[in-house]
Amino acid sequence: MMRVRSQGALDGPVWRVCWTILIAALLLVSGCSGKGTAPESRVRGDNPITGAPDEGTWKEAELKPPPYPQDKNLLPFKLTGASTTNRFYVDGTSLSIGPDNVIRFVLVVRTLGNATTVSYSGMRCATGEWKDYASGRDNGTWAVNEGAQWERITHRDHNNYQETLALDYFCHGGVLSGGNMGDAKALVNRLKYPPVRDSRIPNKELTQ
Repeated sequence: MMRVRSQGALDGPVWRVCWTILIAALLLVSGCSGKGTAPESRVRGDNPITGAPDEGTWKEAELKPPPYPQDKNLLPFKLTGASTTNRFYVDGTSLSIGPDNVIRFVLVVRTLGNATTVSYSGMRCATGEWKDYASGRDNGTWAVNEGAQWERITHRDHNNYQETLALDYFCHGGVLSGGNMGDAKALVNRLKYPPVRDSRIPNKELTQ
């Protein structure tokens, strides 16, 4: 009697042919789906986490000194630390924030005998540094300090004007340390309407 082979049973060679065809089809489909898809590219220097460009190297802007200060534009401010008979002012019309995020302004210091020292200075809140770009002459002109360098702002027992301007008027402290307290107009308003220091709160510190 002739036996009829069941439909579910296939010879070994037939199975091998079927598997070969199946694998080839899968490879073909995989190749087609990936065709035309460019690998993810990232510009060198991008932040690997956010994909945002890195800030890069800081570059200082080259700006000329502003007009010589006039008494009507001077805004007085009081120092922290030991008392002094000297008086300190910032020329409100000279205060600016450059494209390099440096706060620049004219500083005027007067003694009890009315001797006056004038300087065109800059402050970097991000690094807690100070730089005197130029010094005022008696004839109302500027003497540019060609070799001026950025110097660390530190506390001084006397004439502590640098730290006072940084901590009380121009730069954020605490969690936001390292940033400006606003645009130039906001900084001028802080000089016009000084903040009230709370004696219960310890002195802030500049960015280390």
